[in-house]
Amino acid sequence: MQTTSRVMSMLTLFVLALFGVSGLIGALLPRQHHVESTVFLHEPPEEVWQMISDVPASALWRENVVKVQRLPDHAGHPLWRTVTDGGDWDIEMRDAHAPLQLTLASVDSTRGFGDAWTFVLTPQANGTLLRICEDGYVDHPVFRFFFQVADGFHRQQRHFLLDLGHAFGEQVHPRAV
Repeated sequence: MQTTSRVMSMLTLFVLALFGVSGLIGALLPRQHHVESTVFLHEPPEEVWQMISDVPASALWRENVVKVQRLPDHAGHPLWRTVTDGGDWDIEMRDAHAPLQLTLASVDSTRGFGDAWTFVLTPQANGTLLRICEDGYVDHPVFRFFFQVADGFHRQQRHFLLDLGHAFGEQVHPRAV
């Protein structure tokens, strides 16, 4: 019985130390981040644009999106609630220049993190080079640390790009920039 208590105490101290150290390191990391990923698709920019700009249809091809519902405009921009297996996200279309650039951004700042994704489509001889540029922030130092260590910023982009490639019937190879 005493051994179990000692093990539990040591485990508790270890977990507290882990969070303490990760919080200290996270506090040294910048609140803001910028990450980019690219992928080549064998589709013309107009078709890639149609797929990524049709936010409601993303529930048909994005693996983690359960449904999308239209909300009233936010600051004059179209707004959708994207229901995913990781929670609900209100996504605003901030900027759209068909078929070459699109910016989608989360609008709920109460979660302590948020981001804007700018999609840049570059025509190529036999398809499109798609670049996702994420500009975001993470308030809490512990979360900042774990996102950095676990490649959390690029992971979301990679999943999106893999799903997009699959929707076009392509096996793609996203690359972190």
